[in-house]
Amino acid sequence: MKIIKSFPENLTMKQAYSLTSNPDSRPMKTLEGATFNIDAYALYEDINSKGETQEVLAVLTSEGDTFSTISATFKRNFDDILDICTDYNTDPSTVDIEVIGGESKQGRHYIGCKMN
Repeated sequence: MKIIKSFPENLTMKQAYSLTSNPDSRPMKTLEGATFNIDAYALYEDINSKGETQEVLAVLTSEGDTFSTISATFKRNFDDILDICTDYNTDPSTVDIEVIGGESKQGRHYIGCKMN
């Protein structure tokens, strides 16, 4: 497992564990329609059950819950929010993020997120 990007930049050991190894981590899609605040996050590489490397985004909420996703749409939306936070010199932990769902042109359900 290799952490690519994180907030805070220097995660504590407990944060790193919660984000990358916590067996209680839940799928981000279970938060669809809900809003959360970020305590910490990590974008990291992991090996899936097929032995393939995949990028995982894990978020530790201000309530202490961990959620993760491999959704490209969610990761892209999340990164856009982080870029805006950087542009406006805003701490990401002060931003409300809502998990949203949608349907692709092929009829597949997906999740994304938006600043609330």
